[in-house]
This record gives sequence, C-alpha cells and structure tokens, in this order.
Amino acid sequence: MAEIVLPPLLQVIFEKLASPLLQTLGNKCGLEENFKRIQQILPMIQAVVETAEQRQITDTVVRIWISQLKDTVDQAVDFLEDFTNKAYPYLLLEEKYDMPKKWLSLRSVSTSTEKVRNILQVLEAAAAEGLQNHHLKEAVYGANNVVSDERATGSFVIESQVFGRDKDRKRITEFLIVFDDVWNEDEEKWDKLRPLFHGGASGSKILVTTRSEKVAMIIDPNHASSYHLKGLADDDCWNLFERRAFRQGDLDKHPNLLEIGKQILGKCRGVPLAVKTLGSLMRFKRKEEEWLAVQNSDVWHLDACNQGGIIAALMLSYLHLPSHLKYCFTFCSVFPKHYLIERKKLILIWMAEGLIQSQEGTQPEDTGDDYFKELLWMSFFEEIEENQMKMYKLHDLFYDLARSLTRNDTITLESGTGISPSNASHIRHLSIESSGSFQLLETFHQAGHMRTLLLLSCGGYDAPVHPKMLASFTYLRVLDVSYCNTQLPESLGDLRCLKHLDQSHSSIKSLPIRVNLLRSLLTINLSSCSYLYQLPDLQIMQNLRHLNIAGCDRLTHMPSGIEGLLQLQTLPLYIVSRVSSLDVLGPLNLRGELKIKHLENVHKTEEAKEANIWKKGHLTSLGLCWGCDDSNLIMNPTSKGSLSWLLMGKKDAEPEPSEPTSTTNSMAMDGKLAEEALSCLRPHKNVKGLHVLGYPGFAFPSTFSKWLLPKLSTVELINCREILCLPTLGHLLGLKTLKIEGMNKVEKIGQELYGKDKDTGVAFPSLQELHIKEFPALESWCGMEDKIIFPLLRKLTIKNCPNLIEAPIFLSLQHLSLQSCSSRILEPTSKLTSLLTLVIHDFVDLISLPGELLENNSLLASLDIISCPNLQSLPLEFQSLDCLQTLTIRWCQRLSSLPKGFQKLTALKSLEITECHSITSLGEEIGGLKSLKTLSVENCSNLGLISPGLQHLSSLEHLTIMYCSNLAFLPDGFQHLLSLKRLTLINCPELQLLPESLKFATKLQSLQLHSCSKLGGLAEWFDNFVCLRSLTISDCQNVTSLPVGLRRLTALQHLSIHHCPVLKQRCWPKNGVDWWKIAHVPHNKPEWILQKVAASIHRSKRTRRLQTVIGEALVVSCERTTANVKSTLYVEGCGCDDDMGDKGWKEVRRKKTGRRPAQQNKYRKTFTVPNVANLPDGCAAQEMTKEFQKFGVVLDSYVARKKDKAGNTFGFVRFEPITDTRSLELNINSIKMGNLKLVVNVAKFDKDGNPTSVENKREHAGR
Repeated sequence: MAEIVLPPLLQVIFEKLASPLLQTLGNKCGLEENFKRIQQILPMIQAVVETAEQRQITDTVVRIWISQLKDTVDQAVDFLEDFTNKAYPYLLLEEKYDMPKKWLSLRSVSTSTEKVRNILQVLEAAAAEGLQNHHLKEAVYGANNVVSDERATGSFVIESQVFGRDKDRKRITEFLIVFDDVWNEDEEKWDKLRPLFHGGASGSKILVTTRSEKVAMIIDPNHASSYHLKGLADDDCWNLFERRAFRQGDLDKHPNLLEIGKQILGKCRGVPLAVKTLGSLMRFKRKEEEWLAVQNSDVWHLDACNQGGIIAALMLSYLHLPSHLKYCFTFCSVFPKHYLIERKKLILIWMAEGLIQSQEGTQPEDTGDDYFKELLWMSFFEEIEENQMKMYKLHDLFYDLARSLTRNDTITLESGTGISPSNASHIRHLSIESSGSFQLLETFHQAGHMRTLLLLSCGGYDAPVHPKMLASFTYLRVLDVSYCNTQLPESLGDLRCLKHLDQSHSSIKSLPIRVNLLRSLLTINLSSCSYLYQLPDLQIMQNLRHLNIAGCDRLTHMPSGIEGLLQLQTLPLYIVSRVSSLDVLGPLNLRGELKIKHLENVHKTEEAKEANIWKKGHLTSLGLCWGCDDSNLIMNPTSKGSLSWLLMGKKDAEPEPSEPTSTTNSMAMDGKLAEEALSCLRPHKNVKGLHVLGYPGFAFPSTFSKWLLPKLSTVELINCREILCLPTLGHLLGLKTLKIEGMNKVEKIGQELYGKDKDTGVAFPSLQELHIKEFPALESWCGMEDKIIFPLLRKLTIKNCPNLIEAPIFLSLQHLSLQSCSSRILEPTSKLTSLLTLVIHDFVDLISLPGELLENNSLLASLDIISCPNLQSLPLEFQSLDCLQTLTIRWCQRLSSLPKGFQKLTALKSLEITECHSITSLGEEIGGLKSLKTLSVENCSNLGLISPGLQHLSSLEHLTIMYCSNLAFLPDGFQHLLSLKRLTLINCPELQLLPESLKFATKLQSLQLHSCSKLGGLAEWFDNFVCLRSLTISDCQNVTSLPVGLRRLTALQHLSIHHCPVLKQRCWPKNGVDWWKIAHVPHNKPEWILQKVAASIHRSKRTRRLQTVIGEALVVSCERTTANVKSTLYVEGCGCDDDMGDKGWKEVRRKKTGRRPAQQNKYRKTFTVPNVANLPDGCAAQEMTKEFQKFGVVLDSYVARKKDKAGNTFGFVRFEPITDTRSLELNINSIKMGNLKLVVNVAKFDKDGNPTSVENKREHAGR
C-alpha cells in the first residue's frame, strides 16, 4: 500500500497568487500571465484530485500522477515563497527611495523569477495530463454512470401511521433500528429523519454507532444516552486472543509463548479487530522465534493484518476526513511512535506548514484548534494526562496508517541510523531521536526541499550544527531543536522561508544575530532558556505571532521593535527597563498570559496608562511584579530549575544570577508611585487570573478593590511585605482560588478582606481554595456576624503563621493543611465537622493530638502527621475514624505506639510509619486492618518485633520494610497474604531468612532485597512465584547462589544483582555457574554492566562530567576529579539495555568560564540523585523539590516526560555538596510519594575498589 496524500497546498498556491504583494512582484518581474493561467486551472486540478485520492488505492496510474503532482506543487510553493522573500526587500527600497528597477536584474531575483516561471509551466503540464488522462476522467465522471440497485421499500412508520404490508402493521410499531458506522454530520438531515420514528410504540429503540464525536453530539446533544466505547480490558483481550491463537491444551504445551503473546497484544491497544487478526495469524505458529518476529514487527507490516481488514477499517475513517484534515493527520507521522504531542505546539506547526486554511474573521490558531478537536472527536488522537498536563498521541494503529501514507517523504530516525543520499532528496519532513552527537550534514544535506526538521533530544545533544547543513535547507518551514544545547550558526539567517523556530529548554545564551532577517517567522519559542540574556532585533519580523520567552529569567530588557509587531499574540513575559518602557505594550493585542517584571522601573503613571492593559480582552492571566523577588513564584508552568541540568547536559556550573535573588528591599522602591501605577494597570474584565508579586506599597489602591472582574477565578498576592491590611476581595463572584503569601506586617484578617458592603450578604461566594502562608505577625483571623464568608470553601492551607491562634469555622471545609504553626490553632479547628483530608506538619510544640478534632470528623479519609518531634501519643478517638483510608506518620520520634482500638480502622488501605524511633513493636493492633493494601515501615531503628497479626491483612498488596536495624525476623503467616504483589526489604542487617510461608504468596510480582547482610541463601521454592516480574538483590553478601527454580519463572522481566561478589561471579554472562538460570530474563543487570561503566569513566581522561542514557532513563551520572570518581549512584527500575558498551557514552569538554578555581570546585562537588524511580503519575518537579529539600539544599529537580521500561515515572534531583552520602541514603529511602516508595542506592566503592565516603572507609577498615 503506497497511497499518496496530497496536502491542501493547492489552496496555499491559490491564496499566494491572490495576495496583492505577490501580484505586484509578479507584474514587475513579468510573471502576471503565468499567474493568471495557474489561477484558471487550479479549480479543475482540485476537482480531479478530490475524486482521484480514493481511486489511487486500486489504480496505479492515478497514484503515480498524484505523486508527481504533489512533488510539483511542493516545489511551486517553495519557489513562490523564496521569490517573495528575495524580491520584497528590493521593492521596499524602490518605494522608499524611488530607486530604479535595476534590482530586477540582480542574480538572486532573476534566478528566483526563472524558477517560478519554470515550475508554473511544469504545474500546467501536470494538470493538463491529469485532465486528459482516461483513468482520471473516469474517476471524475464515472460516478455519474453508476446505476443504483434500489429495491422497493418495506414497511415504515410516519406520524403514528403505519404504511406497508398488512402483516407488518402490528409488529412494526415496536422496533429496533440500528444505524451502524454513521459519518453524516449534516444536522439538517438528522432533523428531517427524527420525525419518522415518532410513532414507535413504547420499548422501541434506535442504536447508532459512530466514530465521530460530532455525530454523537448531533444525535444526543446532552449525552444522556451516549456511551463511549473503550478498548477491551487486558484480560478480555487475552481471552479473545487465546481462543484464536491456541487450540485446547496448546498453551500448556508451549508456556514460553505466554509472555510473548501478551507483549504482542500490546500492539492492539484493546481493538477487537486487531486482537482477532493477530490471534488468527499466530494460530499455526509454535516456534518461539516466529512469535518474537511478530512481537518486533509493526502491525502494519504484517500481511495477515492487511488481509484481515484492519487497514480497510482504518482507511474508512481516513477517507471520511475532509481534505484539510487529511494532511494535518498524516503530518503527525513525523513524530516517533508513542510521542506525546502538545496541542498548542502542533497547531503552530500546522500553521507554519500552511495546513490551516484561512477563514475570514477567524484567527488561524482558532481554526487549527477546530481541526484538532475534529481529529480528537474521531478518535485519531488519544488524550493522556502527563504531569498535570493534557498531552496527546496518535492511536497506535492510526499512527501506522499515517506512516504508510507518508513513507516516501516523512522520515523518523533514531540516533546513529541513516539513509542513502538518493532517499534524502525526497525527504520533506524529518525527525531524529538523539541523545548525543549526530552528524546531520553528511546524511541530509541533499534534502534540498526539506520543510520540517525536528531534533527530539532528551538533553544530551550539543553537537554544533554545521553552517552548510542549514544553508542546504533553503525551504525549511519548521526547525525544532528544543532540549538541545547546540548553538545555531549564523547561516540560520538564510532560511528565509522559516516560520517556526523552537529552541526552548536549552542552555543557549543568545540567538544568531542574523536571525533578525527572518521576516517570515510566525513563532519563536525560547521558553525555559534560563541562560538567555538577550533577544535579537525584531523590527523586520512583521508576521511574528508568538514570542514565547517564559522562564527566560536572565533577560534584563526587551528588544527593539516589539511595538511594531501588530500580529503578536503570545508574549508571556515583558521586562520594564530603561530601554524597554511599559507603554510599548499599548498597540499589541496579546492573548493568553502576560507577566510584567520590574515595574519599579516605571517612573510615570502615564507610562502605565498607555500600556492599555484594560483593553487587552484576550488576556487570560496577568502578572505584575516589582523588584527582585523570584518571579517564578507566580505564573510558572514548571518549577524553578525544573529544566534538568542532566537533561540539558549542562557542562558549566550554575549561572550566577543577573540580579540579586534575596528578598526585595521594598523600602527602596517608591510605594506611592507603585500604588498609582497599579491603579492604572487594571486588567480587562475577561481576565481569569491576577497575580501580584513584590508590591512595595503600604496599601493597595482604593480602585483595586473596585475592579469588576466577573471571570476572575484565581488571585495570588505574594511578598507584598509592606502591606498593613489586605485588600477587599470578597465581592469577586467567580473567584475560586486565593493565595496570599509573604505579608510580614499583617496582624489581623477580617472585614477589610470580606468587604463592608452590607447589601451583599455573602463574601467569596465561589471560593474553593484558600492558601495563607508566611504571615509571621498574624494573630487573629475573624469572621463576620452579618455576612456569610466562604460558603463553598473546600481546601484551606495555613503555613508559617506561628502566632495565629484564632480562625473562623468553615462548615464546608474538606481539606485542611496546617504547617509550621502553633498547636493552639488546633483548638478552633477542632470544631470542624466535614474534613476528608487533614495534614498536620511541623508542629514542634504538639504533644498530643486533640481527640475532639478526630471525633468530630468521622468521615476523614486521609490523615498525615509529619514532623511532630514531641508527639507522644495518639488519642483513643482514632478508632472513630471508620472511613480513614490513608494514614501517614513521619518523623514523630517520641511516638512509642499506635493507639488502642487501632484495629477498628477497617477501611484503612495505606499505612506508613517512618522515623518513629520510639516504636519497638507493631502488635496485634494491625491485625484488624482487613482493607489494608499498602504497609510501609521505614527507618524505625528500635523496631524489633512485628506481630503475627500481619497474617490477617488479607488485602495487603505492597509490604515495605526499610532501615529497621533491630528487626531479626519476619512473622510467619504469609500463606494468608494471597494478594501480596510487592515485597521490599531494605537495610535490615539483622534479618537472617525469609519465612517459608512466603512461598504461598504466588501473586508476588516484585521482590527487592537490599543491604540485608545476614540474609542467607534463597530457597528452592522460588519457582512458586509464577507471577514474579522483577527481582532485585543488592548488597546481600551471604546470598551466594540462585535457586534452580528461577529458570522456570517465565514471567520474570527484570533482574538486578549488585554488590554480591560471589553471586556476581556465578552470574557472569555465559561463563558463570548460575548464568543459565537467568539467561532467559530480558533485562538482567548483574554488576558486570556497571563495571563497563567504570571502565568507560576510567578511559575518559579529559572528561569532567560524563553521562549515559541507557534505555529511556539516565541511570549513571558522575563528575570526574583529577584523581578518581567522587561518587556513583544508580537506581533500579530504569530499564537498562543488556549491552551498553562504549557507544552509550558521550565525551563533553568543559568550556572555559573564567571562574576562579575555588568557585569551579564548589560546583563540581554537587551531589546528584540521577534517577528517582517509581514516582507517582502526575508528579511535578515542585513536589520532588519539596520532598527532597528535607535532606539538603536542592539545586535542581526534573520529572521526565517519558517513562522507563518498567512503565514507571522517573526524575532527577541535584543537591549542594554532601559529604555524608551514607546518611543521605539512609534518609532518602524514607521518601514516599503517594503510595509509592522511592529507592536509591549509593555506590559503596569507586572503580578502584576504594570506599566512597568516610563511613564506608571506616567500615572497610574494620573488615
């Protein structure tokens, strides 16, 4: 199958030829006749193409003609755009200086003119051939000659009357009618059809199936009876597949095919047709290599799938797409499979490629969004929640369809692969997945008509781009080098057709100077370029619509020419300075977010007025920042520093800030002028978010409280440290989230916040979330007798308010978080009655939790008690929490036991006890927790006994015991834990053996054994763990061999062995005594792989920082000093490949920074956790930073977008210098996020066998 997709470029040509500019240039260059002939013939070409597209599936002649026409159209568009870019500057000079037309004879202009003339003539010839071709005539006119075979209708009902055969009159009044696979989206036709069914008797049903969400909305506007089909569940898929692929009893004869079959099913994504087809394909295959071949192939390349109807079914969906959507869909094949796509970014790329047809009165971004919605409604895209963001990807089978349609001009390559120069000449769209250097020039410089170049780097790519490479891509429209630290050459300025430039999330400091020549640019994305200190001149970029510089914190001023960019819509950051005044924003009609920094540089109120903020009706969020406070505290889509230095491959130390990062000295700023400026910066009534940071005034202007903002839903007032009383906000009817932080001088909250207007009896009628933080002087928070306040409040956070002892009672409150406050605040909160979530954090003076607080909130579902070092006991009222599902107790060193009646918490599903050193035993009180699924006991150094009551936890799935140095044995009774899936035992040095009853936990999927030095050998009953998928053994010196039963664990996918010297020798690949027992495991990682890592480090003499990407996760990262490696960390669950070799390493030479040696040494000693695995889905970098900052100063954190091979979310953290790595490991393993544990192992020895820390040296010496 080699269908050709003709993009809507015919429309692009038509629009270009109709533009006054091109007509003027054509008249001057003698092209007007060519333009007229093409404009006349274009409608006929379009008519032929629309009917020939479907005919090409079966007609080779048609397919060849469309392919040739497509190449010609591509070149025509390229030449027209190049001609415009080269001739237009001279036309401007002619008009401005009345110069003669000698520029027409310039070589660049005359050559471009001749190219346009020639290609238009070729296009005319191709069109004439198509119109005269017999096959194409038949495609256009043949449909009119088709004789329809219509049969006489049967019986039917209309307006309560039955027409037709007598025998049907009674039966037809009650009917079931099925409209299958409906595509018609004409609402008027459906309105005419509905009355025909009004006469049906009670019980009549009409069933409509469709792949189009729009059809479903027309038929059922309220979604009252709509049902969205999802893919089959895994078990259902397997049952269907098994019936097709195996005869009765066959599976028992070939157990080795079970796991491979389940991997094959992953290709089907729950689609029944694909499951049936693949099952039929495997029915007569019984050799393991045959099944592996199918597992490693794309579904699209399997002949049986082509014959089985998958292609036909998907092509039906594709052929029903309008022409403008077909190419938008197939363009997405430029991304790798499973690549997560940002919706807005894709729409901007579509615009740059000319795929969005212009509509009068509609912005192309809005039209593109409509395109995307239609494809989403028709299930071409899947929506995925990733890090609290909505991302999208093509459904696997639709991706295969798109690849088959674009195989000739769209290429997706992995780093290290290449194509021949002959193939390169046909490339129009190219993406490269790379984690290191890749010589683009040698492979792709012949792709002269390349339109799209995406370098999809995970951060390691920093090879320079050769100037000649870009020079050969004359017609490039889209250049995306985000997450790449490469400096683009000055030849970038020669890409006059470039419309989309993305170098976001990189460490570049500036763009090439000649980028200011790119007058065609529509989008420049430099977001999160934290090193960028200047922008190019933008005066010539009159078409620029999107300038994304969010997170470019080193910028000190804006470039010249912004006021002339009348098409500009996106400008998330504006910096007021001596060279960039605020009134520049006046003529711009911006959309989305706008954050204005350094408003202290506004010296006249007229400047603020002329910014016309109140006229910008398309702004959704407005941020106003004064001084040098961290502006990332507001309107920051990612946390500060979340652009991982690991992913960016930064070679230099952290940048010195261009401005002080300490708290702003508000007194140094003119508070009165700031008050007047703020009153002039009133946003438009459509704004949804208002954020004020570092405001230096003593009071907010009176007009601030009178702003009528009906759509405002979020307000943040942060670090307004001179404010004496809060502004009135209670009148904001739509406000849902309010965050007030850093008000050092506010002593009371009361009527001034709610409002004095007695006509409105409710203050904050819609507020759902309220955060009050950093109020050191706050003592009283009062309500109002004559006014209801916060009637819908659901979540309240109070943090660092040490003097607050009084607060109102909110009857609707469900989530309460109290942190770093006085225990006296618990007295008024004890009167709450509707809490579902309660967090008590960092209460130093708390000795006992008030029983009234628990008794009054019997519906409590989640309770966290954290960092209460003097808490001695928990109240008896605990037993009243019969709805409690999650309980976390951390860092309560004096807590000695769980309360009586604890076993009555029958709804409890998750229990974590961490660093409660006074607890010596877990008694029978845990035995009644029949719903408990997760139990984690961590770093309880005096815990010596776990009661046999553990056997009553029949629902337990995850059991984790970490750093319990006195625990010598586990209780028996594991035969009752039939639901246990994961067992983790870490640093329990006294533990000697695993209980024999563990062999009955046959559902166990993961077993981790770390640093259990006295643990003996593994029993032979290991083969009972038929579901085991992951086994990790680390630093268990007495484990000297593996049981034979391990060979029979066919489900085992991941095996890791570290710091077990005898076992390491026995498991040596191919030659080890025990190698045959683990050779079948796909991802086995004995220590010999890490020895390769150390050898690679040793050989790289010139390298200061080394990193390697293994699989999809960065698992080893260390800094080289002059002597040896300082420290190496590695974490399980990151999906190493079997053989890494030296190819995985990339040598990086540090640039000369001019920094003093002492300063360099300071940064070189930073300590890194290179892979934090098993993070909860949706985890953000801010949450990681918050968790890890308890153990040191966190410099940087990052959550990766992709997942490791085990399907787990992972990330990275960097600390300031740490000398005691052992203590860090001890503490860091106590971190739990959600219900998941984070496990990190610090290497005890370097490559030469030397201890890596002082503690290890002592221990080593003792041995």
